Amino acid sequence: MFRTAPRPSQHAGQHRREIFDPAIARVPDRPVVVDNTVSFAFDMSWEELFWLIEGHTVQCWTSAAPRRGADGRLPA
Repeated sequence: MFRTAPRPSQHAGQHRREIFDPAIARVPDRPVVVDNTVSFAFDMSWEELFWLIEGHTVQCWTSAAPRRGADGRLPA
């Protein structure tokens, strides 16, 4: 049995409910800061565009940049 891929509008709605809404709810009084760690040539790079359209901030990191720890802080 073959499953058809969801239409882009369905996928965007599902993505909003499962990823964007919970993240925004955690900090409702300020924009979300998103770290981009994948190449913009990679398929997931469209997600960062949606964060920008929503008025949030995207930080771009190279592979040499320090990574945030589990607590969300940069190493000292």
